Amino acid sequence: MRQKVKVCHVTTVHRPFDTRIFYKECISLAKAGFDVYLVATHDKDEELDGVKIRALPKHKNRLERMFKKTWIAYKRAIETDAEVVHFHDPELIPVGWFLKLKGKKVIYDVHENYPAEILNKDWLGPLFVRRIVATVVGFLEGLSSKMFDAIVIVIPDMRGRFPKRKTVLVQNFPSLDVIDNAPLPNLPKEKFTVIYAGDLTRVRGIKECIEAMKHVGDFAELWLLGKWEDDAFRKECEALDGWKHVKYFGLQPLINTYGYMKEADVGLAVVRPVTSHLKSQPNKVFEYMACRKAVVLSNFPYWQKLFSKCALFANPFDPEDIANQIKRLFNEEKLRTELGMQGRELVEDQFSWEAESQKLIAMYDRLTAAI
Repeated sequence: MRQKVKVCHVTTVHRPFDTRIFYKECISLAKAGFDVYLVATHDKDEELDGVKIRALPKHKNRLERMFKKTWIAYKRAIETDAEVVHFHDPELIPVGWFLKLKGKKVIYDVHENYPAEILNKDWLGPLFVRRIVATVVGFLEGLSSKMFDAIVIVIPDMRGRFPKRKTVLVQNFPSLDVIDNAPLPNLPKEKFTVIYAGDLTRVRGIKECIEAMKHVGDFAELWLLGKWEDDAFRKECEALDGWKHVKYFGLQPLINTYGYMKEADVGLAVVRPVTSHLKSQPNKVFEYMACRKAVVLSNFPYWQKLFSKCALFANPFDPEDIANQIKRLFNEEKLRTELGMQGRELVEDQFSWEAESQKLIAMYDRLTAAI
């Protein structure tokens, strides 16, 4: 019986209430009858929505997270006595090896193309160092995928990197049930509103979006929700002329974020063209679509094809171009409504978590059939 099968999700990088890990995968598995644990950075052990959270301590820096916290996570995962362990960060690959030696079924959830993403991480040092690290991570992923029981990927473009028979595509689509039941925020809305919800970082194009608001004009404002990359970048953005058209609401619980999305007029995801973005399927874009919002996106060819029915596109390095697309959606209400409705229809027909979660559950059923 499913309720006798313990499964444990582990992350040292992501927040405990990460949209994909907690709200989608863990809760879906708990509803399906599995006994679900989540090992993640949190201030206490607790149980929410059928998921038993086992807390990890906060880390002081990246090195402590990568070389000390990973082994604390290993111990906490072992303590759950789970038959299946599902981990979400490449730095946990060695933990996966030891879990296999303990006789666990091990699943590696690959959220993005990590070797490509590493090339954009300036904190790792010069480009040649990043290339070495990227090569090592790619090698470890390839080698480990032969050992692990399953690999979960988020976009079709990642299929060729892992063994076909072990790889399951579970895309990061929104839950319509959660979004439709999210309450609206209790705040006055006096202007045409553009929203960005997510990590507030340079590579996500936040600076250009704020600069675009200077060109949009006084009739509109930008709502920002999320965590800043660091204090220096936040202060840099606050010094921009467009900041006077910004309202910052901090890092909100997911259910509150969906309320802000439903209340806004247009969604933004004008990110920079780093390798990991060019063929990505960003969760927030599907969430905007589920909220019936027209979207302004980076003009990547892959995105222009995928989101052609629900978005306008802009050069992510050109604040004036971003502003022009926002102004067009303000001036053309019929277009804005049509794009929003077409986006919702696409989510209902093709891009909902309700359908995608069945692939995850089916994979777990196969792995645990003999337990």
